[in-house]
Amino acid sequence: MLINWYRLFAIIAMALVGLIYAIKFCGSGTSTVEEFAIWGQFGDYMGGSLNPILSFISIMLLIKSLNLQNETNEDLRKELSENKRSEKLRSLGVLFFNMINSQKLLLDNFTFSFIEGETPEKRGAAAIIHIEDGVQLLRQVGAKDSAIANFLLALDSTDQIYGILRAFYITVKMVTEKLSDENGFTSGDRKDHLLTLINFTDYAQFRLVLMSIQFLDFHGSKYLKENKDFMAALEEVKSGIDLY
Repeated sequence: MLINWYRLFAIIAMALVGLIYAIKFCGSGTSTVEEFAIWGQFGDYMGGSLNPILSFISIMLLIKSLNLQNETNEDLRKELSENKRSEKLRSLGVLFFNMINSQKLLLDNFTFSFIEGETPEKRGAAAIIHIEDGVQLLRQVGAKDSAIANFLLALDSTDQIYGILRAFYITVKMVTEKLSDENGFTSGDRKDHLLTLINFTDYAQFRLVLMSIQFLDFHGSKYLKENKDFMAALEEVKSGIDLY
């Protein structure tokens, strides 16, 4: 529509310039046959008058065309960026839910007993509750964090507690790195995935993770304590790392 207005303006300008010249000279009584020089001057006049106008219109149309091209390119860039973002989310989704499934397998295989040779051994959530009971007993007699840490380390001779913490920590780390600001994501994206992780993790297993963060000096424990997105997700679910 804008281009049509420019065309109309150009036509009106050419007609107006010619009309002004005709009124000026043809109405003066000068013979157009005898005064060919006047018509030669007419061409110079038309060119001199219209060239700047038409050049201006051409420049405006060129600028408009470039703006349209830039808008189109920007839309294409946004579309490509969204496609890359969606592909990253799909790729992460596969790994993410595989990690959640691996956590469930760890919980199913988690077995524990306070007394060596005790039968039957506690398994899964029941084993974790068994450990929590021991921690609560130590708290009741005034045990400090260091004593509880030693208690847990002594129990975890087969690194089962460490394995559950490590699987959770790796999942949080994967979400944090793959959904980083540098990759075009936001803290909200990371928080949504971390909330999903928390909600899809068995509650007893999640409590064991929090217990490990609170008492054990593992690399994963330190990482989770210092991860702002994870701590924000914990706050969202009204939880913390000092349950015991």
